[in-house]
Amino acid sequence: MIYSGLDWSGSPGREAHDPLLVIAIVHFDGDELLRLEAELSAVRKALRLTPDYVFKHLGASRPVQDRVFSILAALNLRAHITMIDKSTWTEEYVRQSSGPDRIRDGIVALVLGCPDALVAKQRLFVDLPRAEMKLIRDQRTAIGQALRGAGRKSFGNVQPRPDHRRGASIIQMADMIAGEVHEQRGLTGPYLPALRPGIILL
Repeated sequence: MIYSGLDWSGSPGREAHDPLLVIAIVHFDGDELLRLEAELSAVRKALRLTPDYVFKHLGASRPVQDRVFSILAALNLRAHITMIDKSTWTEEYVRQSSGPDRIRDGIVALVLGCPDALVAKQRLFVDLPRAEMKLIRDQRTAIGQALRGAGRKSFGNVQPRPDHRRGASIIQMADMIAGEVHEQRGLTGPYLPALRPGIILL
């Protein structure tokens, strides 16, 4: 079983100060996910963070970033990322769509770029609370329709998994990667080059 976690960084609006919307999906098998959770637990202890500390790129200290990206570089990380230049959105598209619509469209395009081995009958967790099940259903339906249209099988399960919930380490890593890519505007900076072998930028 492959477990995938999805998160994004940036606003789905067209603010001049925020030209990019970055969506990241990270993939781990069950053994790798257990190792990731153990490594993150060790980081919390080493840095004297609370046991329920949530790893988020926004506001993360340099020691936290150093430790997290070092862990990701040592793991068998597989990730797919899309960087959406919002200036390419037409006025008509912006007028006819909402923010969640644009995120959904970006997610669909990203999933279509992932190989079947990471998608078909596997599990996808999205950083949304259960209160947002309508958005999850919309995303699940759009993903399924797009994959079927391409003659492919969809995920076996698409579930909300807010980043503060127990077992959300995979979501937290998607957040860290999406946030760093958004900040660096590409696979540059102090951390991302080491992750390049496992990242496909779509």
